[in-house]
Amino acid sequence: DEYGLLTDNALLVHGLYLNEDEIGKINERGVFFAHNPRSNMNNHVGYCSHIRDVKNLLIGTDGCGGNMFEELKIGFFKHKDEGLSWWPPQYVEAMNRGYRLVEKYFDGSFGRVEVGMVADLVVTDYHNPTPLVQENAASHFIWGMSSNCVESVIVDGKVVMGNRTFAHLDVDEIYREAAKVAKRVWKEVDTIAP
Repeated sequence: DEYGLLTDNALLVHGLYLNEDEIGKINERGVFFAHNPRSNMNNHVGYCSHIRDVKNLLIGTDGCGGNMFEELKIGFFKHKDEGLSWWPPQYVEAMNRGYRLVEKYFDGSFGRVEVGMVADLVVTDYHNPTPLVQENAASHFIWGMSSNCVESVIVDGKVVMGNRTFAHLDVDEIYREAAKVAKRVWKEVDTIAP
């Protein structure tokens, strides 16, 4: 705070041990806070039990994986494991709040299907086992959907993945090259003394 970093352009990550006064301060200044439950669990560093009090809470991932469906589920289940009170709608709302942060750094309005909004969409092929209505859509995100349901992705009105195939990318070649690079990286990592 003494360096003027806590502004509405700031993004705090993890924040496991913030107290009520500190959360009040970040709320007052409009700071965004990314909750990274899977990473916190992987690193065995604790759980931020005050996330319900954070005004600009986002669901994030800091490299433990890029699958936001999984982050959402793991975050929800860990929250319930801690004996806390949020249900799927609060978690989906926190995930969707990421659009507000994106709007600060990119031209355009995001997060809704409306005239004038940036046309970013994810189309899923989800076979719901129970009725899917507005009132229970968030629960379907937590208990039913997964990244395997993603059929198409549209970014700024352009299809980047359609029918589960990336347009303009040779995915097999990317994986082959990644395997070669990974082999070199791990060979180097193995030379580093613990």
